[in-house]
Amino acid sequence: MSTVRPRLPGRTFDWPILLISLTLVIFGVAMVYSASHVPSSPGRLDLWRSQVLWAVLGILVATVAVIVPHRIFETFAHLLYAGSLITLLLVPIIGVSEYGARRWLDLGGINFQPSEPAKILTVMMLARYLDRRRLDLTRPGEVLGAVAIMFAPFILILRQPDLGTSLSLPVATAAMLYWAGLPAGILLLFVTPVISMITSLWLWIWIPYILGLFGLLRAFQVRRAILVGVILVNVSIGLATPQIWNQMKPYQRERLRTFIDPNRDRSGSGYQIIQSRIAIGSGGFWGKGYMEGTQKALAFLPMQHTDFIYSVVGEEFGFVGTALVLLLLGSLIIRGYWLAGRARNRFGSLLAIGIATTLLFHTLVNTAMTAGIAPVTGIPLPFISYGGTFMITCLFQVGLLLNVAVRRNEY
Repeated sequence: MSTVRPRLPGRTFDWPILLISLTLVIFGVAMVYSASHVPSSPGRLDLWRSQVLWAVLGILVATVAVIVPHRIFETFAHLLYAGSLITLLLVPIIGVSEYGARRWLDLGGINFQPSEPAKILTVMMLARYLDRRRLDLTRPGEVLGAVAIMFAPFILILRQPDLGTSLSLPVATAAMLYWAGLPAGILLLFVTPVISMITSLWLWIWIPYILGLFGLLRAFQVRRAILVGVILVNVSIGLATPQIWNQMKPYQRERLRTFIDPNRDRSGSGYQIIQSRIAIGSGGFWGKGYMEGTQKALAFLPMQHTDFIYSVVGEEFGFVGTALVLLLLGSLIIRGYWLAGRARNRFGSLLAIGIATTLLFHTLVNTAMTAGIAPVTGIPLPFISYGGTFMITCLFQVGLLLNVAVRRNEY
């Protein structure tokens, strides 16, 4: 007589994801404490207490995200997605402006940033859409449906303006489409509008690019509908680029110019990148020691507790500290991709891909930005940067990954 051995909850619970996340949160609180303790900014001394509060609330949200079956998230994903769009629509109407951008809603003295949960709820909605049984991504209409889901929050977030957060949406969408079965060749076509936007700045490069793209598509015998669509999108983007440039905020245009040449305005738009490089470089291999950063102490580095906190890590802990942060974040992201490959449930697998890609995008862009090899986009570093909505959203993503892990053997 055979006996059925009960399955222990701990066997499917992903302890590495939990331990890595908690380590990053604790380290992040310590770095916020250090970054905010500067003589010139006494008003920031208590920011670390707020960060602890956000972390506790985030852990509670993550706990709920683990307990609720992912099937319930899938069932109500469209309602959650619609709710996120409503909050984004409210931002330009009743939103609060800070640092020259209107991105927050005032909830009784607490600033809430709708774009943060919106990017995850969009991933959740995409996972539901791509989980359909009769999905056929060889049909252009199916792909356009996924793009439409992404496009609405993308535009609303971009208009706040929040370029960094908005760009995480098409990146996550592309990864999820590929995971759902979209051929890599077709997926690469999504990159062509970006190339068209860049090359359109020089007409003598853009026109040969369009002609070469047309010839390449014909050579590979791409279907006529796709060929016409790709060329029309590329031509439209190229022609619209001058108008897009003119409609950008002055500081956004200046950031792009500064990225190309930070020394063109060392005391103005190039100041952040230059000071960030100095801070990271001055840390050397081992760093100056915790709380001992001079760039930080003299407040030479703007936004050092939020977007540029990685520079504080570099100054105080050197190459070892920055490498360790990247190792922890990289391990968490790789674990998310590994989990996506092990999950038997398609919705859970797609959800894990979207979350891991979002975390990867934030990590790469923030660290590249602080090192001066990417434009300043104002995108924070997961678990480390100061910010209530961002911290809660990061831990919500951890909760969803743990949810997929606990139920990865379910169909």
